[in-house]
Amino acid sequence: MQWQIWQRSGPQELSGKVRHTLLSQFSMDSPTAARLRFLQKSGRFARRRVKFIRIFDPALIVSSQVAGLKYDDLAATAHCKALLFNGHIETDGELYLTHSV
Repeated sequence: MQWQIWQRSGPQELSGKVRHTLLSQFSMDSPTAARLRFLQKSGRFARRRVKFIRIFDPALIVSSQVAGLKYDDLAATAHCKALLFNGHIETDGELYLTHSV
């Protein structure tokens, strides 16, 4: 396992591009998008390096648990209601998002 110290761990604010995608592609309002957070992990999609992202609403998670939350934690039953979108970011910056089921 390699440590990638340049990648921040823990929940992060949405980037401008991610917020814009939520507003335009999913018709989300700006105040709602502003409160959302995302977690990421590096991986491969169709043999390409990507960053997988999960966008969630931290208001739906006990506040003491949000800071220590990891990417894979959002798939757990306890947090699945907070997970809103899954996707990935290509190395060229192209963003792909889908609604979480």
